Amino acid sequence: MSAAAHFLVLLNWEKYERDLKGGMNRFRWVEYAFSSSWILVLLMNLWGHFDWVESLGIFVINAMMCMFGDLHEVMNSGRKPSDVNWWAFHYGGLMGLVPWAVLWAGIFRTPNKEEFPWYAWAYVWSY
Repeated sequence: MSAAAHFLVLLNWEKYERDLKGGMNRFRWVEYAFSSSWILVLLMNLWGHFDWVESLGIFVINAMMCMFGDLHEVMNSGRKPSDVNWWAFHYGGLMGLVPWAVLWAGIFRTPNKEEFPWYAWAYVWSY
C-alpha cells in the first residue's frame, strides 16, 4: 500500500509540492487511512474478532481518525501556532480510541487468554 501511495505522489508531484509548501501532506493521510486501518483489522482478527461487520466498522472508524488528521492540516495550513484550531485533532483522537476500546474489551472478555500467541501479546503491550 505504501508503494502505491508513493506512486500516486509521483503522478501528482506538483500538487504534492504545493501542499508541502502550504504545510500539508494530504497523500500521507490517505495512505495512513488505508494502511493503518488494514493493520488494525488484521490485529483485531489475530485477537479473535472475526465478525465482518465489526471489522468493517473498525476499518471505517480508524480511517476517519486519519481523515480528521488531514482535516486538521487543511484547516490550519498557513496559520501561526498560536492560531491553530484543534477541533479536528480532538475529534480524530476520540475516534481513534474506539477501535482500541473494542480490542481491549475483546481481550478481557476472552475466557482463555493462553490461546493467543506470544507475539500478539507483545504487539498489544507495546502501545
